Amino acid sequence: MRTERIVAISFLTLVFILGIVNYTTHLTPEHREIHTVDGLIQSKVVNPSTPDDILPITDKVKPILYTEVGFMEELPHDEIKEKFIDIMLPAILVAKYELAYQQEQVRYLSENHQWSNNDSLFIQTLFDTYDTSDLDDLHMRLETHPSSIVLAQAAIETGWGKSRFFREANNVFGIWSYDPNEPRIPAAVSREDYRAYLKKFETISASIKGYFMTIAKANAYSDFRAARMETQNVDELTAHLVNYSEMREEYVEQLNAMIRINKFKKYDKYTIDPLFINR
Repeated sequence: MRTERIVAISFLTLVFILGIVNYTTHLTPEHREIHTVDGLIQSKVVNPSTPDDILPITDKVKPILYTEVGFMEELPHDEIKEKFIDIMLPAILVAKYELAYQQEQVRYLSENHQWSNNDSLFIQTLFDTYDTSDLDDLHMRLETHPSSIVLAQAAIETGWGKSRFFREANNVFGIWSYDPNEPRIPAAVSREDYRAYLKKFETISASIKGYFMTIAKANAYSDFRAARMETQNVDELTAHLVNYSEMREEYVEQLNAMIRINKFKKYDKYTIDPLFINR
């Protein structure tokens, strides 16, 4: 009788434990660790002294991040274009990959209501960075767009890498500086009654990240942000960049021509060489 009671109690205990495990498994999905983008890509910073230091790209792009490229205006026009693409595309793809990774983390956490302290800190940091407090809006701000558009805008802004702010500050898009404590260079022309400055970036890739941040936060690009959530069609998206320049529709036409004439759309299929990704 005592033995039967012990067996019965053991059986009931086992059933109870299995029930708890089963309940917990269905209640709480496996929680994966949220990582920052630090060390996500095995990139290499190169300060080229000659054009030969620029590595030609293939469809699997090595993440080489260039800085202080000062010889572009000395090259023949066709070589300038080739080297500019070799310089810019790794920078664009690294920035886009890191943003896509953060967006993936945000999507995961938005579907998982049980956050760790690190999860909350991760999201709050992004909220502060992108001036939002809504997960859906954050997800939209982290979206990117085709590399061909970024490449064409970069070529227009810098004159294929010949501008002073590109050569001296790794500043591809003429991003202004309003902080006297950050690295910057004086603008060639001051505005009104104050001296204007341009931000100086550590690498060209850092400038690309600054560009994506501007697109993500500025009210002028809200329509463009919404459009790229619906499509990645280049021809449809460029029309939404009418506010990017004071030239408005003329700028959009110039952008489309730059993409078409230089066949930039082919670079939308290029990706970072997976051998350099730590995932």
